[in-house]
Amino acid sequence: MAQQEKKNVLTPMDIHDKEFTLRGRKGYDRYEVDSFLDQIVDDYGDCLDNNVDLKNENVALKDKVKELESEVNRLDELRKSMTKS
Repeated sequence: MAQQEKKNVLTPMDIHDKEFTLRGRKGYDRYEVDSFLDQIVDDYGDCLDNNVDLKNENVALKDKVKELESEVNRLDELRKSMTKS
């Protein structure tokens, strides 16, 4: 697989620090936007944490699979040697 370029990942702080320009008198309610962005920051941070946890679990499971495959190979070799006798 070709190595992909690493793109800039949006962080919770990027969301938190985002500023919007008010457009005339009919602009968005600043407090409503800020409240919504705070919710997004919290949810996005939780998703990032969950993603890290899942990646760690995936690594641990892959290690376990390798360990079990090795054990299966060892037992298969033992079985083969016993049937030769």
